[in-house]
Amino acid sequence: MAVFPERRRTRRGEANAEITSIDSDASALDRAVAADLLLRHLFVPPAQRIEGIEYAAIYRFAEKHSGGDVIDVYCCAGEKICFSLTDISGKGVQAALHAGLVKYGIRAFASERQTAGTVLRALNRFYLENDTFERTDSFASVFFSQYDPIDRTLTYASAGHEGIVISLPRDGVQTLAPTGPLIGIFPDEPGLFSEVSIKVPPASIVLAVSDGVTEARHGGDLFGMDPLMAALRSNGTHTMTDLCCEVARSAVRFSHQHVIDDIAVLAARFP
Repeated sequence: MAVFPERRRTRRGEANAEITSIDSDASALDRAVAADLLLRHLFVPPAQRIEGIEYAAIYRFAEKHSGGDVIDVYCCAGEKICFSLTDISGKGVQAALHAGLVKYGIRAFASERQTAGTVLRALNRFYLENDTFERTDSFASVFFSQYDPIDRTLTYASAGHEGIVISLPRDGVQTLAPTGPLIGIFPDEPGLFSEVSIKVPPASIVLAVSDGVTEARHGGDLFGMDPLMAALRSNGTHTMTDLCCEVARSAVRFSHQHVIDDIAVLAARFP
């Protein structure tokens, strides 16, 4: 039976707000199953077939406290295909809470048919307001892109997120640089986040990773971007699942199996 704690009387002059907790009848197994389901849906999207692309995503939790890396792939307002990869500062429950805020905040803004740059601007306002209200000090790097299958244009905006590469049949492999600062750092202003549009001919591939890959460590060395670009060059004809697996395995091998940060990998091919 659920136990409802007694409500405390609020003295004159005290804050006129009160939060009470409710004990749950759920068993430890029920709570564990619910938590596992929540994490899987929050951090990695359920695999769903989307016409016009081939994609795959892999997530490996860190050895100790997981952070807030989030992958999302979905159809935006029934017109465009949206991709996002987010890396929240901090670890544990607080990072997971902010991860949910970012994931569904992006979906909400994108559903209003906002462009990639304006989505990140709206997200930045939202994030700052939440930090102020909850008295937290969080920030995030975010890569967000929209693919229009009609004119084969990929438009992206990147809030301080590195670790994004694209393979174009004629131009080879190149990085997609950030187009704005981290989310949750600077106050809102016009032009803070810009966007870039790229024509993607058939067989083009986008590969996005969290810093659990690029900052995988062996001694004082970092995995970096070069192995990421090399993996895309040598595995571009493989399935997107194989490509994601190879990138994740390479980072784990480099760190000698010592995974200190979550590893998130997303790959998408445009047939």
